[in-house]
Parts: sequence; C-alpha cells; structure tokens
Amino acid sequence: MLKRKLYKKWALCFLSIFAGVTASVMAINYAVDPMWCFNHDTPFAEWREFIDDRPQKTNLLRFRDFRVDTLIIGSSRTMSLDPFKADKHAFNYGLGGCMAVEYPTIIEMFHKAKGYYPSKIIVGLDFFGASSIYGDRVNANRSLSAMQIFNKNSLIYKLEMLASIELSRKSINLIRKNINFDEIGIGHGDVKYRKDHMGANLHYPPVNDMVFKKHLCRGTYLDYKKSYEFFEYNEQYKENLSCLVKPPVIAEVKAFVTPEGTMTMRLIAETPGRLNDYERMLRESVEVFGGIWNFMYVNSVTSNHEYWREPSHCVDSVNEWVLERMLGTGNPPADFGVYVTSENIDHHIEEVRAQFLALLNQKDSWSIFIEE
Repeated sequence: MLKRKLYKKWALCFLSIFAGVTASVMAINYAVDPMWCFNHDTPFAEWREFIDDRPQKTNLLRFRDFRVDTLIIGSSRTMSLDPFKADKHAFNYGLGGCMAVEYPTIIEMFHKAKGYYPSKIIVGLDFFGASSIYGDRVNANRSLSAMQIFNKNSLIYKLEMLASIELSRKSINLIRKNINFDEIGIGHGDVKYRKDHMGANLHYPPVNDMVFKKHLCRGTYLDYKKSYEFFEYNEQYKENLSCLVKPPVIAEVKAFVTPEGTMTMRLIAETPGRLNDYERMLRESVEVFGGIWNFMYVNSVTSNHEYWREPSHCVDSVNEWVLERMLGTGNPPADFGVYVTSENIDHHIEEVRAQFLALLNQKDSWSIFIEE
C-alpha cells in the first residue's frame, strides 16, 4: 500500500513537471511565434530570423488573413526587395537559393494557402536558377517539403510547432535579441516585423570592416566558382517559367534578371560553356515573358563593391533602384537596367558578351577581393 502511494505520488510529480515544462514551452512559442503560425502581434520579436524560409513564408500565407495582389518570387536576392515599395498589397515569397524548378510549386502553394492566384507577379531571375542542380549539387525541388504542410491538419501542425523544445530555444534567443536591441547586432538575413505579414523581406546591411568583407567576398567567389563548374542548364527552364503566365494563372508579370557584382560575372566568362548558358537563359526568358529587365551586366552599380555586401547580395538602395527602374519611378542610375525584348536581344547579348570577356583583362573596385 505504501509503495502504491509512493508510485502515485511519483507519477503525479512527474506529470506535474511534464505539464509545467510543456505549458512553458508552448507559451513561449506562442508568444514569439518563431514559425509564423499564428495571427497575433508580439512585443517579443520585432526582429526575427528565418529558421526555414520555405515553410515559414508558407505559414504566413496560410495562417494570416491578408490580401495579396502582387507576389514577389525569386532567390535570396529577391528576398531583400521591400514588398511595400512594390505594392500596398504585395508579399515577398522569395526563398533562399530558389531555382526556376520551384516556381510551379510556389504558385501551387500560394493558391492552396490563399484560394486565388495573384493578379501581379514580380519574379527575380538568377543565372544560377537556370541550372538543374543547386549549388550544393542537389537536384531535388526544395519547395516540395513546404508543400507537405498542407497534408497536415492545421490544428495538429500548430500544436507540433507549439510543443517543440527546439523552437522554444530559438524563441528565447529572439526574446534576448530584441531586449538587447542594437542596430549593430542585427544580422544579415534578419526580418523586421510588420503588422500582418511582416513584409517577410531580408535585411542586408553593408559591411564596413574591409577584412571581414574580403573574407565574405572571397568565400562567395569560390562558392560560385565551384557551382559554375558543375552547372547544368535546366532543359525545362522555359516550362518552369511558363507556369507564371499560363492559365489558371492570369497575372501581369514583371521579370528581371537580378544584379550581381562583376566579381562573379568574371567566372561566367572564364568557365567554359557558361556564357552560352547565360545567353540561352536571357533568350528563353524573353520568349516566355515578352520582355525582361536585365541588371546583370557591367554598369556603374555592379562594378562598385560599395553597393554590395558581397558580390551576390546588394545593399537596400540597389534594390530600391531595381524596383524604381521597373516601375518607372524614382531616379535610379542611368546605366542601371536594360529592358530586353525580341527586338533588341541580339544587340544586348553581343554587348554583354563583350563586357564579360573584357572583365578577364580589366580591373575595377572588385579586384582587391580577387587578388591574393
């Protein structure tokens, strides 16, 4: 009898501790909402971070009630576009390392989440996105895992997120970060909270420490050097793009080739076959959309490292110029952005090819990061 009472007491004690810990974990995760599953404001995380951008952004669309007229898609370069500078009702669905092969999945997820298709689409096209394999040599569609959340009951999915101890650790870190808020401590890739859907765009602050910037630039340069060596042009590239302009999607599409520093453009010129691939990407993109804005060529912005965190990601002012050029507003640099159509594509490609090849024998502001 005594043993039974002891067992009962031990069981009650264990259950009480378990319930207390679980309740604490769920309360913290609900308050911070690190995976963006709920529709409430929080004072605990003005600055957030991407844990896994594909399910997080999908959760915003699925679980928060806001209208989307303009959908922005693309890679991390596009993720840094401020949606509210594009449209009052815009949503940035850009995803890290996003490839063209993911576009059909992204459009399907948007429709599943919102129940309609966007009336306008801004799509950032990257040269590496025209490959059939990611930079780490994986060829599986990375957005398919986010699609799986639609197979789960929304209540069960939310409970799983609330009860995650791993997510509670991230929530606590976010609370600490925001309590000890310091602009200097805000990292690249953080997300500033905004009502409803947070904007969901990345923050890419410039790097003022030249030693650190050289480290970042060299690392990016070497990563792209490897990825361009194993680049395989996606034979379904045109088909992947076409999902944005074919019924049931009936949208006004503004497509642009994202800018990058001339430091990595040199790699396209010096790697056998890549210039031909770049030309093919431009031609096929124009064939699908009728016209595209190209920012990936030698100009005053791409040649000046001061406009860049590293050669793959620019500072906010450049993204503003991109939108201004496409929307016909503001005052972007005169030589930044060329609208390419079937009428001028041959001339444009001829000029760009000459520019890329000339980079092999020229020096610009990026040279200090290339030379050992």
